[in-house]
Amino acid sequence: MTKQGVRFLLTLVFLGACLMLTAPQEKVAAANNGHVIAMHLAASPANYNGACPTTIRFGGWITMAGGPGKMTYGEFRSDGGHGNGGSHDFEKPGTWRSPELTKWELGGPGKTFNGWVMIGSGNVKSNRAAFRVHCTK
Repeated sequence: MTKQGVRFLLTLVFLGACLMLTAPQEKVAAANNGHVIAMHLAASPANYNGACPTTIRFGGWITMAGGPGKMTYGEFRSDGGHGNGGSHDFEKPGTWRSPELTKWELGGPGKTFNGWVMIGSGNVKSNRAAFRVHCTK
């Protein structure tokens, strides 16, 4: 075999080894793309009587599967409004709990309001977290 033929074979072997070393890392990187699988929300307080305006806070949890990743969520309200929601960086799959995923300030003297808020990310939506606000003077 000629020197040129040996070089050619060595180049092929080297390239093959490089592909074998990088392929598993590419698979690992692709597997790290997490996705939201569940969300839950609760109003606090769920029933308010007092001075207004007041702030209702909505806490709950979000579960990510399939690997780490950053997720964002939007807010949907019973009055047709939408909020910015928020985001969270998951270092690994699991559940993130927060006492305040979003909040809503509302009400005026003598007003009563029954409403709900839900959050969503992609095709996953939380339950509707219902609440009642009765404003005194």
